[in-house]
Amino acid sequence: MIALGAAVGAFAAGAAHPADAGDTAGTTITGEAESRPETLETAATQLLNELRSQPRDCGAVSFDAAPPLRWDSALAAAAAAHSLWMQATDSTRHEQDDGSTVADRAEDAGYRWEAIGENLAAGPTRLADAVTGWLDSPPHCENLMNPEFEEFAIARVSGTPRNRFATWWTLVLARPRP
Repeated sequence: MIALGAAVGAFAAGAAHPADAGDTAGTTITGEAESRPETLETAATQLLNELRSQPRDCGAVSFDAAPPLRWDSALAAAAAAHSLWMQATDSTRHEQDDGSTVADRAEDAGYRWEAIGENLAAGPTRLADAVTGWLDSPPHCENLMNPEFEEFAIARVSGTPRNRFATWWTLVLARPRP
């Protein structure tokens, strides 16, 4: 089973969007497979920039090739916090119980954004499968191909025996304030 959170699109500075938090005991945040030498950062950067390098149709919206993305450590903290919250609450919501959003989580992590978006997934254990699910969903695909986004981070958190899903993914895409 795969669950995709509704994509949170680009927001103008000062706009808000939904998110969540909880117990993280026994949680691990990992890259692809333990036997692979590359990190999640390396694998995601390569995969996302490869797919953005080609024109793509996202439902009824066509995109030209988009510029490459750069990894950002503050966005990584925001993505990890949300994946941990989803795992703890067994939820795929963008807005956390306290009303915080991707914008709030990025700012709490020290990221000052001009545009921000978020894709969520639960279920796929491999990065490629999570990204394929997003490409097959027009709103998520639009976030992936949005040429306004310059930086990103992704987090993967393993589920627990009490979770519905084996893995929880949060992708945060943003453009920093000048």
